[in-house]
Amino acid sequence: IPAREACEEYGVESQEDEEALEKATEEIYEKEFHTGTLNANCQDFASEKVNAVKDRLTEQFENQGRFDSMYDFSEEVVCRCGGKVIVSMQDSWFLEYGDKGWKDEVTNCLDDVELIPRNTRNQYEHTINWLESWPCIRNYGLGTELPFDEDFVIEPLSDSTIYMAFYPIRHIIEDVEAEKLEPEFFDYVFNEEGTAEEVADDTEINLEVIEEARESFDYWYPLDWRTSANELIQNHLTFMMFHHTALFEEENWPEGIATWGMGLLEGEKMSTSKGHVVPADEALDKYGADTSRFFLFASVEPWQDFDWKSEEVKDYRNKLKKFYNRTLDLHGEGVEREHNNLDKYVISRLNKIKREATEGLEEFQTRKAGLKAFFELNSLINTYISRSDKLNAKVVEEALEAQIKLMAPFTPHICEELWNETGHETLVSEEDWPEVDEEKIDEEIERAQEFVENTVSDIRELSEIVDGFATVRIITAENWKRELFQEMNEVIEERPEFGEAMNRLIEGRKEYAETVKKLLREYMDDPGAMPEEVFSSEREVEILEENREFIEKEFDVDIVIETEEESGEEKASRAEPGKPAIVMK
Repeated sequence: IPAREACEEYGVESQEDEEALEKATEEIYEKEFHTGTLNANCQDFASEKVNAVKDRLTEQFENQGRFDSMYDFSEEVVCRCGGKVIVSMQDSWFLEYGDKGWKDEVTNCLDDVELIPRNTRNQYEHTINWLESWPCIRNYGLGTELPFDEDFVIEPLSDSTIYMAFYPIRHIIEDVEAEKLEPEFFDYVFNEEGTAEEVADDTEINLEVIEEARESFDYWYPLDWRTSANELIQNHLTFMMFHHTALFEEENWPEGIATWGMGLLEGEKMSTSKGHVVPADEALDKYGADTSRFFLFASVEPWQDFDWKSEEVKDYRNKLKKFYNRTLDLHGEGVEREHNNLDKYVISRLNKIKREATEGLEEFQTRKAGLKAFFELNSLINTYISRSDKLNAKVVEEALEAQIKLMAPFTPHICEELWNETGHETLVSEEDWPEVDEEKIDEEIERAQEFVENTVSDIRELSEIVDGFATVRIITAENWKRELFQEMNEVIEERPEFGEAMNRLIEGRKEYAETVKKLLREYMDDPGAMPEEVFSSEREVEILEENREFIEKEFDVDIVIETEEESGEEKASRAEPGKPAIVMK
């Protein structure tokens, strides 16, 4: 007896020996299928191999009504409630997403849809291809009744795909009796089929209501952006395109879809069932609406998974408090005067920040926009405060107003209060968005400021390892090095061999061969560090002289500014264009 032999072989002594029983059973089934033959009880199939007769035997028994079909999943499926899901063979209704003509229409729609993030296009294409017959109903629960069969309601993923078309007319038809909202009404409003007068006669809906609904829909549609979770690409969002192509004219198909990431809590996936979640009302009570909003907007881009970490959220709250207090402290500060180079630098950077923050919001890059509007603009304002002895009142107010407006989408409550506290009687949410004045963007002024900041950074780095100095000499490089850098930029871009590049660059500079060799090797190893543009030695001296007082105040030392030609310091030869030599004594 095969079963007894298998049990003895695997040491099965009782039903408690589950692992051994599983192995014994698997072995018996495999042997019987591949080598077993049917006995006389199988009548017409007696003496035949099991693996050869399986399909014919199944077909015959089904025809005789002795077999029926039972369906199961390829792996265990668990309901949200925790119960096991089984397959039930019942009458159902399906949406035929497998229809080739319909798929072609949706593919055409997808070709014109802007996607954020862009790398999701393959997911949509894959979903369109594999979708076939989709069961679109369920027996109970919330949902719209299936018009063709009162025993069913439409399941949510199939039903909630064009409700955005309802938004533009919801307020207009609020007082219209539901019984009057016949298909003819929606055919006219959504696709302008027939006339408003005909719809009014057929439905007894007021003509003005019909015309207003059509006008509102025509104003708001097509749908600019549909936003939802990334995991809904494989159903709801793709369904939306299928249903729009079926029900609307092409000019009203969706134009953009943006999908968002999931939420983590302290590095782990949120789970309601396990209690690992922060309820929205709890977050609002503890941190406030603006802090919560800003953290969610600015900690990651929307399509990335955000990680709610309490310490980081607290840090955002503290930074927002500082922003609030500093804005009030700065309001009204400064004097009326002509713009100096530092003022022009702040205005130039401010306009770039406006542009970059706006681009971020337009592209759904909320983190980019938040970093620009808050963190980078904070840094700019702080730099201005530390660098200027007398703030320019107009520059201060322009920066403060711009930041309040830029931050309003992130922290509306704080910004409305700040707008009021800084002397405005309107709502900031109703103000025009900050405009970018391209004429005030000055690249030369910004490069000069960057040169000063880099020089100060080099001095600070050296000051940490040099003790007891009272004077700092800043030595700018000779002009022949600037000519070398311009030529070196061109050479490095061609990526020649070192020897070839060296031969080209020492032509006419053989007395500087060792310096050329050192600089070439440095920048061939790290071409990204090579400055694309450099000032003349005279201009570097001029910029440093303009900022002498600031540098002296920063380090409480005397500053000497000189050129490499003038200097008697041994280390003067280390000076490079854009990177002066620093000598401390």
